[in-house]
Amino acid sequence: MLTTRLARTHAVLGEAVACERRLAEADTEMSRADDEPSPAWASYFDHAEYSAQVAACYLLLERHQASDRWLQQTLALQPAERSRDRATYLIWRADAVLNLGDVDHACALVAEAAPDVAGTHSVRNHRRLLDIHGRLMAHRHPAVNALDERVRSLLA
Repeated sequence: MLTTRLARTHAVLGEAVACERRLAEADTEMSRADDEPSPAWASYFDHAEYSAQVAACYLLLERHQASDRWLQQTLALQPAERSRDRATYLIWRADAVLNLGDVDHACALVAEAAPDVAGTHSVRNHRRLLDIHGRLMAHRHPAVNALDERVRSLLA
């Protein structure tokens, strides 16, 4: 967990080589941790959370294809009871696919995240949703118009 946080710090600073070095270390450590019992306090940092942190690094480094792949894995592993985290990762993935030019898919991901954002009352996710919604509104696309109506009603 600490190694992925260090990798993310390097990503924030734009230090891609140092970030990727830390991600390689984290991958080795995560593989080793699979064979050892974990203390209860570490149970949150599972494979879903690990994948999300790796995805966040790639998103910060603007490596959107890598981020999308890791977020797809994250969402497949995400436990149903973590709806707030799920909303975060859906929004992050919408950001990645929008940067890859897929407006339809980005709209679908935001639409999927919106009920979780409204239901969990997360201020950060609310801001994230408004940010990606605003960026999508710059596109003249039928999916954006349908999304706009849905997001406005959920967040009103």
